[in-house]
Amino acid sequence: MKAYFKKHGAEIRDEENSAEAMIDIVSGARSKGHDWAQVWLDSEEYKDISKEVDNVIKEAQDKPASFEEDGLYYASSLTTQTKLVTARAWSSIIRTPEYVLGRIGLVIGTGLITGLTFERAVFHNDYASVQNRLLATFQAMFVAPGLFVSRVDRYTSGDD
Repeated sequence: MKAYFKKHGAEIRDEENSAEAMIDIVSGARSKGHDWAQVWLDSEEYKDISKEVDNVIKEAQDKPASFEEDGLYYASSLTTQTKLVTARAWSSIIRTPEYVLGRIGLVIGTGLITGLTFERAVFHNDYASVQNRLLATFQAMFVAPGLFVSRVDRYTSGDD
C-alpha cells in the first residue's frame, strides 16, 4: 500500500499509522485534489487484479459444480455443538467470579429464608402447615427462573 501511494505522489511515512494515513490521503487534507477512485481505475494494479479476477471466474465456470450431500442439517453434530457451547459458557462464567458468588449467595439466602420461615410447617400436618409447605415450594420455584433471567440479561444487554 505504501509503495502504491508513493508511486502516485502521496507518501506514507514509517512512523505513521498506515490505515489513518490512507484515509487522510484518499479523503482528507492530503488528497491533493486527486480523484483516487479514478487513479485506481487507471492504474496498472487495477488492470492486473481485474485480469486475475477474470481468470478465477473463468476457471470456476469451467469446472463442474461439485457438492456432496452429507445428510446433516448443521455442519457439526449435536454433541460437538453442545461441547463447544458449554465450554464457551463455562469460560464466561469463570471469568466473572463475582457473578457466580452473587448467584450462589442468592440461592443460599433464599433457601435459608424460606427454610427458616416455614420451619415449623414440617412437623405438623394441619391445614396451615400443608398450606405453608405449598407456599414454600411455590416460592422456591421462583429462584431458578430468576437466575436464568439474570444470566440471559448479561448476554443481551449489549454492555460487552
